[in-house]
Amino acid sequence: MFGLNGLLLDKNDLQDEGWRYPALNGGRELKYETKEGAMQVFLSANFFKSVVPEEFQDSTEHMREWLLDKNIIGDNAKPFGVGYRIPTQGMSSMFAFQVADIIPE
Repeated sequence: MFGLNGLLLDKNDLQDEGWRYPALNGGRELKYETKEGAMQVFLSANFFKSVVPEEFQDSTEHMREWLLDKNIIGDNAKPFGVGYRIPTQGMSSMFAFQVADIIPE
């Protein structure tokens, strides 16, 4: 998370600095527990290349818009997957996650 702090700024701040990408998650912090009981995460745009139609893969912004429109990422998305640590010794070693936003490739 420390390395992403620069991308959690206000969208206008990023445009003023010449950034190409909007603030991750609209500049909001990730939730450690959503109403569905999941933890929010950021995933690389590469993770979604097999899901997003090719005509939307010309830019990260275009992919992001498509994923948001389909409720695959964002606050309206359902929990997407399960994270775990190895060795998994109990339920406390696993968590459900919701993808809040994507990061550039």
